[in-house]
Amino acid sequence: MVSGKATELTAVRLTTAVSNKEEGSSALEVLASLIVDLKSDEAGAVIGTIVNHSCQRVDAAIAFLSLLDRPGLEELIPDWDWKRFDGWFSGTTMGMVWEDFARLDAPSRRAVKAKVSLLMEISYILTTESTQKPEDGEGRTGADLALGILKENDPGSRILEVALTDYPLEVRSSLRGILSELDFIEENVGCLKYSFSNEALEDAAAGGNLSSHEGTSLLAQALAGRKAENLVKRLELLMRSLMMFPSGHPSVKPALESFLSLLGDFMSLEEQVTLSLVGETVLVNSVRVRRQSRAAADFARSMIDRKTNSISFSGGITETDMMTFSGIYNKPPSYIDEHGGMARLLDLRGLDNITVNRFHYELMSDADEITGGLSRGDLAVEDAIFMELISRLEKGESLESMPGEAIGGALKKILEESDSDRTNGRALLARFISALDPSLLETGLLSSRSVQRGMAWGAIRTIITSHLERLGSKDPDVRHTALAGLREMGILAIERGKDNSILQVVERISSAIRSEVDPDALYRAVCTMGALQERLLARGMTSIALEAGRILAELDMRKFSRNEMESARARSLEEARRELDTMAVADEVVRRLLSEDRNVSREAGRLALSIPPGCLIAQLVDIFHSDDRHMRARAFRVLLNFRKKALPVLHEKLEEIRDPVNTARDPHTGRLDDHDWFQARNIVQVLRDIRADASTPMLEQLCADPDPRLRRESLLALMIVSRPTADGLAPNLLSDPSPEVAMVALNLVAKMASSNPVFTGTIINAFGREDIRPAVMKALDRLGDQLPVREFLLSGFRDTDDAVSFNGTLTASSALSTLVRFGDTKEVEILDRYLREVEGGFLKKSQIDKGLLTELKKAVTALRRRTELPN
Repeated sequence: MVSGKATELTAVRLTTAVSNKEEGSSALEVLASLIVDLKSDEAGAVIGTIVNHSCQRVDAAIAFLSLLDRPGLEELIPDWDWKRFDGWFSGTTMGMVWEDFARLDAPSRRAVKAKVSLLMEISYILTTESTQKPEDGEGRTGADLALGILKENDPGSRILEVALTDYPLEVRSSLRGILSELDFIEENVGCLKYSFSNEALEDAAAGGNLSSHEGTSLLAQALAGRKAENLVKRLELLMRSLMMFPSGHPSVKPALESFLSLLGDFMSLEEQVTLSLVGETVLVNSVRVRRQSRAAADFARSMIDRKTNSISFSGGITETDMMTFSGIYNKPPSYIDEHGGMARLLDLRGLDNITVNRFHYELMSDADEITGGLSRGDLAVEDAIFMELISRLEKGESLESMPGEAIGGALKKILEESDSDRTNGRALLARFISALDPSLLETGLLSSRSVQRGMAWGAIRTIITSHLERLGSKDPDVRHTALAGLREMGILAIERGKDNSILQVVERISSAIRSEVDPDALYRAVCTMGALQERLLARGMTSIALEAGRILAELDMRKFSRNEMESARARSLEEARRELDTMAVADEVVRRLLSEDRNVSREAGRLALSIPPGCLIAQLVDIFHSDDRHMRARAFRVLLNFRKKALPVLHEKLEEIRDPVNTARDPHTGRLDDHDWFQARNIVQVLRDIRADASTPMLEQLCADPDPRLRRESLLALMIVSRPTADGLAPNLLSDPSPEVAMVALNLVAKMASSNPVFTGTIINAFGREDIRPAVMKALDRLGDQLPVREFLLSGFRDTDDAVSFNGTLTASSALSTLVRFGDTKEVEILDRYLREVEGGFLKKSQIDKGLLTELKKAVTALRRRTELPN
């Protein structure tokens, strides 16, 4: 009997060898070379271990794909003891997999391996990201996944469907995001689909998608980012659990074990794990947590509140350590400040393996470039600075009112405290500067955004009040300066979420705009309002943004009698629109427009119509390739609401898609890739439903696009937007190489021919195209009352050199049906002669299909009866 430990070691050796195969050798060959050295019982245990680990480890998953090809293994090592080996797996899932897999042809086997590979990749990522500690033995194996594929009606299909309901409820949200990253498309709610291209099928069948999770690939880096985000999520979940429940409560244990489990995974790679704060971004060691993570944002705010720039975990952390740390961290920030800060509280509890604020991390720009260094400990003094200033200003004190001895004593104390590097020394220095010259507060300290984030709100309110008072000055220069200050303070209020203050600023500036008589002050006021509305929208403060938008809309309708004021109005509105036309605004408005909450969506709809459409419409267009069809439908409806306002952006987007510099096409067919095609198709359909004449030139151009699908959609749209233009293009497009385009053109030409027989010849000429011939016959049937049509159809039943050949019974039957409906005595004579010739057997037509012969007899009889001719 083979020991479990030996089996595990052999399995690891085998999977590692297969995963790291040398160039030129196949994974199947490597697997066979290793199996042949094992006894059948030993091989059975090892392969069973690989099967069980195939959804948790990349190397095991890659080896499992080779294991699927049992016929291939037997060919490589035919003399091995396969019979005894089979006994090991008799009646197991893996045994059934081998039986079913062996029945498939080579292409189907490749498709099955590709789909199993992708399913194992999904399971691997889910296992890595799970926020719950999995129980031993829980979860599906590669054999389970393979058997599910093999039992499908068409296991060799290139389409893999994943239903969210097949997975536990707690992982479905994460699963949807994972599937989206892996390029699955949600055509039906809860059911996502992946269609393999030739390259993707080959790559997945060989485990290329699994290999991408190893090393330093982009996908491996993305997974590292997800792991980092998950560690923060688990820590944040643990903190919340301990806030709601006592430490011994059953609800706490899963969160605690989950965090420690993932922390252990990190510590297996690095001795110490540090969560650090850079601006408002959380890092786990050197990996940046994704910005859109709500957990990361919440945790970043909690670290800022506690004046903590880093939390480091060293080896040997126990559940008790985490309980103690969480208890301290969950204390109110005021409590932590009063007791000397987080570091002192941790030291008092003896938590040597959890430390805070021991590391400086350099600030990074969005492009991950180093921009400078900052220790958050240096920012912990602003409250004292500005509260002291407020106190002195409220009392009417200034530097002049302080005695010289007090100034000297204060300076001496500041120097003493600074030497000891105590926070109080910096606070004293701040008070001294504030008393010396209060203007330094705004012009100097407020120029630092990092200082503003930690500033006491009372100080900012004092500054805002001062600016609002100056806004009523009779001096336009004073008003101009006050507006510049209100722009900065208003933005700060938005960032801090101070609704009342920003609403006050918006209302006062609105009032100033209505009564302003100086062009420069008006320009400044309108630009300030545009900047504030942009920040309000970007932060999701839509109700106040609507207030700001009303005054801009009101001003847009207003006209000034003085030229300089009218010029200022026009220039300022243009600048305000430029401020508002940003991706941040578009992202937030689109998110609300597509909200399931009708009130939120309705409010966002009003807002959308009051801001520039550029970025907003571009964002809505980008949703056309979303996995969620309901979201696509809502985006479509929102775009329709913009009507003609959306046209310039939609036309520009179509031009961008058609530009060969920006867009890749199939070199043989001229087709756009799926992403660009979906966008172009939906934009054309929006143009169709808006029905604006301005779209006619664009749609006319698209009717000549290399992509036949786009030509068809554009012609259909032109039928609604500009029927005369569509009619003018239709005769030429009837010869389009794409039958789909030609069919649309045929319908148009047929409608024109019904009232103008001059177009009938165009349809008759199209009979030569076999790919649309049935449709041509239907069109001719609608026009059967016209003599040229009947003459053409009769020519197929004449024995002349220029006669049309009705190849196929269906075509001839269709012609006979039309002649019966519209024919007269002439048709009876020609068809009767043709019938006698066929029945006589002297012509080649004697080989005519018997069914058609019957049809011919019926047609002649029917025509005689209708025209009352004797037999």
